[in-house]
Amino acid sequence: MATASDVLRIAAGEIGFGETNANNVTKYGTWYGLQAEWCGLFSSYVFHQAGLPLPITTAKGFSYCPFAVRWFKDRGQWIEGPAGARSGDLVFFDWYPGTADSDAWHVGIVESVAPGGQVTCINGNIGPFPARVRRDRHPMANVYGYGRPRFDGLSAPGETSGAPAWPGIYRSLTSPLSVGQDVLAWQRRLILLGWDLGPSGPSGRGDDGAFGPISYQELQAFQRAAGLEVDGILGPESWRVAFAELAPRPGTGAAATGLGPAGD
Repeated sequence: MATASDVLRIAAGEIGFGETNANNVTKYGTWYGLQAEWCGLFSSYVFHQAGLPLPITTAKGFSYCPFAVRWFKDRGQWIEGPAGARSGDLVFFDWYPGTADSDAWHVGIVESVAPGGQVTCINGNIGPFPARVRRDRHPMANVYGYGRPRFDGLSAPGETSGAPAWPGIYRSLTSPLSVGQDVLAWQRRLILLGWDLGPSGPSGRGDDGAFGPISYQELQAFQRAAGLEVDGILGPESWRVAFAELAPRPGTGAAATGLGPAGD
């Protein structure tokens, strides 16, 4: 599960990375399995790392911007430009508006939109060789439109916003271990927030879908940081706070988050 803040945090951490020893050769292409024009590969990488893949061309994402535009349009997740952007949207740019070459030529991840008519985004494949990931301001005149991912707490057009609903299952440390997709979703969320769930799972960061001793201990630490009852039970209130925009990270507390005390 991911929010716009998660995606932007990961994207900002990539600023400065780019081409290595040849044009269009990047770590993003290596990850994707295709060394090519890489603004789409960079965006795909960021969303995949945030736990919200965009399976447009492959399970990992896309390279060709027009395919991504069509994918978002087919799903009712397309916002016509230039107005209407939100943080975390994918913004597609047209370098030749009003000409025979008009199309989606470039993509970035929206950080903000200025009243004066510029969109600030984090985008890859910018500049002459070696092109880099940069934070740039682009004029609204070049905005082709926006693709809106289905974030937790940031809805697609026509959807109700909000965190994913609590699945109605109380999870805690049991024998045998409690296992489920809801456990996996919660683990991925805490990992994104910076909590240490151990070395298990496909990412090697604790995303194994089983509520084991480390998940139990980190849930208690999370509850303590959030000002919740420290009972080691993943119930409706612990779930809600975990997916809140101001969910506590390691080293923070209830006073910093403003989430306040409550109990499951």
